[in-house]
Amino acid sequence: MRYSGFTDTGVTRQQNQDIFLFRQCADCFIALLCDGVGGHLGGDMAADIAIHTFADKLEEKLNDLKENVNDLFERYLPNYIEKFLHLSIDYANEAVWKAASIGKGKPGMCTTLLCTVIYKHHVWILSVGDSRMYEIAPLPRQITKDQSLVQSLLDAGQISEENAKYHPQKNVIFSAVGANKKVEGDFYHIEQPAKRYLLCSDGLSDYMDVYSFDDLFSAAYSPEELCKVLIQKSNALGGKDNITVLIIEID
Repeated sequence: MRYSGFTDTGVTRQQNQDIFLFRQCADCFIALLCDGVGGHLGGDMAADIAIHTFADKLEEKLNDLKENVNDLFERYLPNYIEKFLHLSIDYANEAVWKAASIGKGKPGMCTTLLCTVIYKHHVWILSVGDSRMYEIAPLPRQITKDQSLVQSLLDAGQISEENAKYHPQKNVIFSAVGANKKVEGDFYHIEQPAKRYLLCSDGLSDYMDVYSFDDLFSAAYSPEELCKVLIQKSNALGGKDNITVLIIEID
């Protein structure tokens, strides 16, 4: 497996509230991305608390399962992974909510969270907010669905795909880690995964919705090179938000 990730403040923002990490534990590969919700003071703190709380709890549960079932880990993991992901998001949500409530953070601080767990021929995903995951085969196909106002209007047939690209409330999301006492994450499972995946914050995906990035995805870039050129193009188009890009290649 090859992977790379980069985050950039963008052109117009003064602070980068995006954060990402990669971890390997119990024979699983974990990729995590959080985007502190724009407009909320403390978005960077919310993202930092959420990503590390989530990662630590998920790693703990995966290691516990591995230790308890040993050679049967592959058999049992599919039965437990969704539970582990939802438990981890609950812990992350509570940690951000409490930090804001007791004055360690800012009132209203919250963050998106996107997690991918890869184990052999399985890919599991949990998403809160509007950070996205795409399959690149070779051009990107969106896997996750935004928890957003625009997505709800699309689902209801009230706007078209073209209208959605330019909607003035495009970045209004319905769910975020730490925004409320409870959080709902969307769970996805892929068997026989593709060779390449993209995880990104809306600093990239908003531009991909409007402009063609096909030439970049079809080129023979390494994961590191592709991350860099995607960020460069987003900044060239205005860089109106923080930009985080993760590329994962599965052997």
